[in-house]
Amino acid sequence: MGKYFIDQYLLPRKLVVPDMALLLAALLLTGALASVIRYAQLARMAGVAMRSVKRVREEVHGRAAPAHGIFDKAITGQLVSRVTNDTEQVKNLYVQVLFVILDSSIVVFGALAAMAWLDWRLMLIVLTLIPAVVVIVWFYQAGVHRGGPARQKAQ
Repeated sequence: MGKYFIDQYLLPRKLVVPDMALLLAALLLTGALASVIRYAQLARMAGVAMRSVKRVREEVHGRAAPAHGIFDKAITGQLVSRVTNDTEQVKNLYVQVLFVILDSSIVVFGALAAMAWLDWRLMLIVLTLIPAVVVIVWFYQAGVHRGGPARQKAQ
């Protein structure tokens, strides 16, 4: 829509108020629709996370039954607290990490599709840069996990 606005109205310096108002309304409607879809996606991911957390908690409590004698050696409150804390981390994985990965993937593929539509040569240039970005991220992560410079600064 932005490209259409620039090509049809801004560059030729044409002021057609009804057409521009219609274009602005379409832009606002598209933005509102994107917000609703994003909310639905986040709510769906939260529902999946909560079902997974419930399943993990039920399975952990079922396996930590008195048959294992675990309640004889540990305070029940400590066990419940530990299970709750660990399953909250699983929920955070779903809600934060997986949502960000999914959302970022959609943005990258959408940007590539838009580039292919606008100028396929630009898309090919960007595609050649993706392996370099992956290698840089891999080396950075390897350095952080091995105690590289990024980790030493944090300590």
